[in-house]
Amino acid sequence: MKLFISIILLGISSLVLSSPEPSELSHSYGQERIVGGVNAKPNEFPYQVSLQRNENSHFCGGSILSELWVVTAAHCKLDEPMEVVAGEHDFKEETGREQRRNVVEFITHENYGGSVGPDDIAVVRIDEPLKMNDYVQPINLPQPNTYPQGRAILSGWGSISRIPGVYPNILQKANMPIHSQSTCKRLWTNSPYADTNVCAGPLLGSSSSCSGDSGGPLAQKTDNEFTLVGIVSWGQIPCGTPLKPGVFVEVSQYIDWISQHTE
Repeated sequence: MKLFISIILLGISSLVLSSPEPSELSHSYGQERIVGGVNAKPNEFPYQVSLQRNENSHFCGGSILSELWVVTAAHCKLDEPMEVVAGEHDFKEETGREQRRNVVEFITHENYGGSVGPDDIAVVRIDEPLKMNDYVQPINLPQPNTYPQGRAILSGWGSISRIPGVYPNILQKANMPIHSQSTCKRLWTNSPYADTNVCAGPLLGSSSSCSGDSGGPLAQKTDNEFTLVGIVSWGQIPCGTPLKPGVFVEVSQYIDWISQHTE
């Protein structure tokens, strides 16, 4: 996951909303816990994947769409060989449930301008179909243009420290409140926040996505089925800064785009 970073502040004691400078905005891109998260169970989120490079080096997350396709953030694209690892849970433990596949196509949204901004979405095609089982499953997509409400579950291997640098081996999870579009725009005034984004996270900053969570899922669970409502895109450092909830791609805005590029 790319450095899930946004506004670089010296501390988190002030609750005054500040306008981010362009140089202070960046992504969640790193190497391998969600700030304020807890360990997930081994097969709790079977749609979660790890994007890796350089022989098992995690850098982004993603979600399984089908046997051959994964959805992630556009800024996770690298100019080097990449792998998708499904069924992963603990980087230090090989269970035999992991499935490694080479990335053969990485399609970024045509309107994505690079760096921090809207349309930060991509679909990834792998070289060999995934074998679906209890540990590897696709996630549902939401109905088009339906802004999510309530709470959602964030999962990933991003930094567990507010200043990125401490990463977990075990997949982390955190329960995140989703905020209204008007609240998100107010909290992210003078930033690249767009109508195609959604923001989520405790306003006191007790938990947050961070470096290494980029491209990963924000999901809602109904009747034991998960629906992907957001994709980790960008935020602020220190991670979990009060009044700066993480910013996600609002997946319901891209249903047609996803379908067109994964058929």
